[in-house]
Amino acid sequence: MQLNLSPAFHRGSRILLALCCAGALLQPAFAARPVPRKPAPAAPQPVRDGEAEARLIEIYKLIGQAKARAALEKAETLVRDHPNFQLAQLVYGDLLTAQRGPVRAFGDVPDASAQSAPQLLAELREESQLRIRALRERPPAGAIPAQFLQLSPKNRHAIAIDTSRARLYLFENKPEGLKLVADYYISVGKSGIEKAVEGDLRTPLGVYYITSNLDPKSLKDFYGAGALPINYPNPYDARRGKTGSGIWLHGTPPGQFSRAPKATDGCVVLANPDLLRIVKTVETRTTPVVIANSLKWVAPASVQPDTKRFAEVLQSWRHAKTSGDVQRILGFYTHDFSFNGKPLAAREPLLKVELGRARGRDIELKDVSFLRWTDSGETMVVTFGEVAAGARTGPVKRQYWMRQGNAVEDLLRRSDRLNASMTRRLATALVPGAALAGTSRAATAPRVKFATSAGDIVVEVYPDKAPRTVENFLQYVRDKHYDGTIFHRVIPNFMVQGGGFDQNMVEKDTRPPVQHEGRQALAGGLRNQSATSPWRGPTIPIRPARSSSST
Repeated sequence: MQLNLSPAFHRGSRILLALCCAGALLQPAFAARPVPRKPAPAAPQPVRDGEAEARLIEIYKLIGQAKARAALEKAETLVRDHPNFQLAQLVYGDLLTAQRGPVRAFGDVPDASAQSAPQLLAELREESQLRIRALRERPPAGAIPAQFLQLSPKNRHAIAIDTSRARLYLFENKPEGLKLVADYYISVGKSGIEKAVEGDLRTPLGVYYITSNLDPKSLKDFYGAGALPINYPNPYDARRGKTGSGIWLHGTPPGQFSRAPKATDGCVVLANPDLLRIVKTVETRTTPVVIANSLKWVAPASVQPDTKRFAEVLQSWRHAKTSGDVQRILGFYTHDFSFNGKPLAAREPLLKVELGRARGRDIELKDVSFLRWTDSGETMVVTFGEVAAGARTGPVKRQYWMRQGNAVEDLLRRSDRLNASMTRRLATALVPGAALAGTSRAATAPRVKFATSAGDIVVEVYPDKAPRTVENFLQYVRDKHYDGTIFHRVIPNFMVQGGGFDQNMVEKDTRPPVQHEGRQALAGGLRNQSATSPWRGPTIPIRPARSSSST
């Protein structure tokens, strides 16, 4: 939704200040309505994203043009269509009050109501001001947030959030560049922004990525139409000692159209129609989410020099890695580099192993994206596919670089999929079905025990339900494919995934994939009835990359 406000709107600002707030505080005013109720309309159509706010702004415009009766009619229709839109309710109440006499103040509710709910009235006034400000101070045409230096074709969409304006901006990444397609009002943490520790009720600032799309059926009503978790804390946050988790973009409860500007436990909350548009549009794992105190809008051409300079630094790192010279590569690391709590010296042996596996082959970087983050320093978040010459695929890596003096050095050269809980190594052994008799669905069902640094995991498989998938999985076990691998992806309270990468984040070779048997297995009666959240659904999360070991 994009709106341009006319000069008449600005001229009528003094009138507007007396009328543009909302809330269910105005029940006394409703009882003395001076206009007759119109016949009830036909069943409402599905609500479009941004539609209710656009109608509210249209009412503001009419007020600014001194068209109070037309504004009242539209306000009455708006609150009938969206009875839980508190801001619209308060605007409607002020317009009703204006029919009987002068409106005394911004949100002219009876004194008793104002005294009984002063915080709610203040929040509604702030919400109104933020909506007006964001729609009056539009981004320049064609401009982009300064953080988006370069996005790859894999990044089909991007999100930027300006917390000072309580606004989320949704972009589409087209061949000709980023295009702003929609923007929405949001709510952030009760205590504001700059999250630092768990439970501080703040929204984090930084460069993040959407990690998953949670099924609304699995969520409480509190989260509204859905939820999109982001990867807070990212490795850069963790390096700076930031804690906490569970930061989502999500909707509102059924009884609320929108929430106050600062009303969440740290998440970013949108009206349900707006959240649904985003859920249906963006992609998980490749959609960046920049959360800033204030966005700086720039012409795309203005970031090209910085993009070019950093691209040259990244190519220097690539050449160093291709050379196989460990000391040359180490020159890109900061002196205080830390990998899983270990100093740079501990990283050197792992680099040698990784370079040995590359065997001197040239390395190509594909689908490269650069996102810049500036706070106390300047950081570059870089994502790319690393493909060795002669290989068809390679691991996707994310690096965090920091500018130090006149040079840009590699701050955290590791995948974003790693964190402290992902260092658990796997060792596997095939366990005869009789060894754990009495706990399986079928006494003859094969079981596999994953012996990890955090304890054992026993997986039971059913050849009668998914024969190709089970045999493929068991063959990997017999080949000791999983020995020495790691959990490379961990989402708290949701799932873990491993078996595809060794401890140096080198992806293991796999056999060709087998035919997916999920529908066949479900039709045959297979159900996952005893799962807990880390093992949600019928998918086996511990599996080799690109193999079909799930049912």
